[in-house]
Amino acid sequence: AAIVENSNSAPTVEIDFDSNTFIELATGRATSGELRKKIKLSGDTALGELVVGALNMMI
Repeated sequence: AAIVENSNSAPTVEIDFDSNTFIELATGRATSGELRKKIKLSGDTALGELVVGALNMMI
């Protein structure tokens, strides 16, 4: 990975949600399906769904 000063290309997907939603996803308190109304996806929404569905990092 490298720092990019400026990119002329649009992002493949944009994912937007608040910090409480992130905590719920990251700790496995709720699934992305349960929180879907709190998550805004634009661009490649299928990719966004996969990313959000894989955010649980609790072991």
